[in-house]
Amino acid sequence: LNLKQYSSYAKCEVGQPPSYEALCEPGAVAEDEEDGNITAKILMCPPDSCLATGCPGHEVSKKTVSQCLSTSAEVGTIFILAFWVFDTESPAKNATVSRIVTIVDPCDPGEYWCGEGSAGVCSPVDCD
Repeated sequence: LNLKQYSSYAKCEVGQPPSYEALCEPGAVAEDEEDGNITAKILMCPPDSCLATGCPGHEVSKKTVSQCLSTSAEVGTIFILAFWVFDTESPAKNATVSRIVTIVDPCDPGEYWCGEGSAGVCSPVDCD
Protein backbone atom coordinates (compact mmCIF):
# COMPACT_ATOMS: atom_id res chain seq x y z
CA LEU A 1 0.00 0.00 0.00
CA ASN A 2 1.41 3.40 -0.95
CA LEU A 3 0.28 5.96 1.60
CA LYS A 4 0.79 9.67 0.98
CA GLN A 5 2.87 11.37 3.65
CA TYR A 6 0.71 13.33 6.15
CA SER A 7 -2.51 11.69 4.95
CA SER A 8 -5.11 10.21 7.26
CA TYR A 9 -5.00 6.43 7.75
CA ALA A 10 -7.18 4.75 10.36
CA LYS A 11 -9.23 1.58 10.71
CA CYS A 12 -12.16 1.36 8.28
CA GLU A 13 -15.61 1.87 9.77
CA VAL A 14 -17.82 -1.23 9.80
CA GLY A 15 -18.99 -1.88 6.25
CA GLN A 16 -16.63 0.72 4.75
CA PRO A 17 -14.37 -0.71 2.07
CA PRO A 18 -11.06 1.08 1.49
CA SER A 19 -10.86 3.14 -1.68
CA TYR A 20 -8.33 5.47 -3.28
CA GLU A 21 -10.42 8.45 -2.17
CA ALA A 22 -10.83 7.15 1.39
CA LEU A 23 -7.91 4.92 2.35
CA CYS A 24 -8.52 2.99 5.53
CA GLU A 25 -7.17 -0.14 7.16
CA PRO A 26 -9.57 -3.09 6.67
CA GLY A 27 -7.76 -5.28 9.21
CA ALA A 28 -8.23 -9.03 8.97
CA VAL A 29 -10.67 -11.82 9.78
CA ALA A 30 -9.92 -15.21 11.33
CA GLU A 31 -11.80 -18.46 11.76
CA ASP A 32 -10.80 -21.71 13.38
CA GLU A 33 -12.44 -25.14 13.02
CA GLU A 34 -12.78 -25.60 16.78
CA ASP A 35 -13.24 -22.01 17.95
CA GLY A 36 -15.24 -20.57 15.05
CA ASN A 37 -14.87 -16.86 14.39
CA ILE A 38 -11.82 -15.61 16.32
CA THR A 39 -11.53 -12.22 14.62
CA ALA A 40 -11.88 -10.46 18.01
CA LYS A 41 -8.62 -12.14 19.07
CA ILE A 42 -6.57 -10.67 16.21
CA LEU A 43 -3.59 -8.63 17.36
CA MET A 44 -2.32 -5.61 15.44
CA CYS A 45 1.44 -4.95 15.29
CA PRO A 46 2.26 -6.68 18.56
CA PRO A 47 5.87 -6.44 19.71
CA ASP A 48 7.84 -9.66 19.41
CA SER A 49 8.55 -9.54 23.14
CA CYS A 50 4.95 -10.36 24.09
CA LEU A 51 4.00 -12.99 21.50
CA ALA A 52 4.65 -15.81 23.96
CA THR A 53 2.09 -14.34 26.38
CA GLY A 54 -0.64 -13.44 23.87
CA CYS A 55 0.04 -9.68 23.89
CA PRO A 56 -2.90 -8.42 25.94
CA GLY A 57 -3.84 -4.90 24.91
CA HIS A 58 -2.70 -5.34 21.32
CA GLU A 59 -6.05 -6.58 20.00
CA VAL A 60 -7.23 -4.69 16.91
CA SER A 61 -10.22 -3.40 18.89
CA LYS A 62 -7.88 -1.77 21.45
CA LYS A 63 -5.28 -0.16 19.15
CA THR A 64 -5.20 2.57 16.57
CA VAL A 65 -3.31 2.34 13.30
CA SER A 66 -1.23 5.35 14.40
CA GLN A 67 0.22 3.15 17.15
CA CYS A 68 1.69 1.00 14.37
CA LEU A 69 2.80 3.53 11.76
CA SER A 70 3.24 7.26 11.28
CA THR A 71 2.11 9.04 8.13
CA SER A 72 4.54 11.85 8.97
CA ALA A 73 7.51 9.50 8.54
CA GLU A 74 10.06 10.30 5.84
CA VAL A 75 9.07 9.51 2.26
CA GLY A 76 10.34 6.01 1.49
CA THR A 77 9.78 4.68 5.01
CA ILE A 78 8.32 1.18 4.97
CA PHE A 79 6.09 -0.11 7.76
CA ILE A 80 4.98 -3.71 8.16
CA LEU A 81 1.52 -3.75 9.68
CA ALA A 82 1.36 -7.26 11.12
CA PHE A 83 -1.78 -9.06 12.26
CA TRP A 84 -1.48 -12.15 14.47
CA VAL A 85 -4.10 -14.50 15.87
CA PHE A 86 -3.80 -17.46 18.24
CA ASP A 87 -6.37 -20.22 18.79
CA THR A 88 -7.22 -21.78 22.16
CA GLU A 89 -5.48 -25.11 21.57
CA SER A 90 -2.57 -26.17 23.70
CA PRO A 91 -0.04 -25.54 22.37
CA ALA A 92 -1.65 -22.58 20.61
CA LYS A 93 -1.49 -22.39 16.85
CA ASN A 94 -1.17 -19.04 15.16
CA ALA A 95 -1.59 -17.35 11.84
CA THR A 96 -0.17 -14.06 10.61
CA VAL A 97 -0.76 -11.72 7.73
CA SER A 98 1.03 -8.46 7.02
CA ARG A 99 0.34 -5.37 5.01
CA ILE A 100 3.36 -3.45 3.73
CA VAL A 101 2.79 0.30 3.89
CA THR A 102 5.21 2.63 2.12
CA ILE A 103 5.14 6.37 2.79
CA VAL A 104 5.17 8.19 -0.55
CA ASP A 105 5.33 11.82 -1.64
CA PRO A 106 2.27 13.71 -0.38
CA CYS A 107 1.75 15.44 -3.75
CA ASP A 108 0.90 14.15 -7.20
CA PRO A 109 3.59 14.33 -9.90
CA GLY A 110 4.22 17.93 -10.94
CA GLU A 111 3.12 19.34 -7.57
CA TYR A 112 5.21 20.64 -4.68
CA TRP A 113 4.70 20.36 -0.93
CA CYS A 114 4.46 23.87 0.47
CA GLY A 115 4.56 24.40 4.22
CA GLU A 116 5.82 22.66 7.29
CA GLY A 117 4.87 19.08 8.09
CA SER A 118 1.19 18.19 8.00
CA ALA A 119 0.23 21.88 7.78
CA GLY A 120 1.47 22.05 4.17
CA VAL A 121 -0.45 21.86 0.93
CA CYS A 122 0.29 20.62 -2.56
CA SER A 123 0.82 23.37 -5.11
CA PRO A 124 1.50 23.40 -8.86
CA VAL A 125 4.08 26.15 -8.18
CA ASP A 126 7.36 25.58 -6.35
CA CYS A 127 7.09 27.39 -3.04
CA ASP A 128 10.79 28.06 -2.48
